[in-house]
Amino acid sequence: MDDTEIIKALRRSGPQERAAMRYLYHNESYHRCAKQAVRQNKKVRLSTWQDVLHESLIKLISLIKRGKFKEGKSLLAFFRGICRNTCRELAREENKETEYPELGLPPKSIEDLQTPL
Repeated sequence: MDDTEIIKALRRSGPQERAAMRYLYHNESYHRCAKQAVRQNKKVRLSTWQDVLHESLIKLISLIKRGKFKEGKSLLAFFRGICRNTCRELAREENKETEYPELGLPPKSIEDLQTPL
């Protein structure tokens, strides 16, 4: 399938849509994009590449259905950007984890408490 066929199929519902989704999910090029995005982002664990793939595919399909993808551009390049953004979001989520649950404070807030008055 080429990009135009994928986009047309995803904008429909039914068997063509499901076939396009299967194609994207099983296409090794899209797997490589997710793996590469995870490797480049040092704040995300390498084991999360499949999570990045799944989240990014969901976002890609949603953006195509809403008409946010400009035809004539590379679908794979667009997906690569989505993967990078997904990695950034995951890194932010991991940073939000509270290191001081007994105080209910995020990690940066405890530094403010340690500053002398």
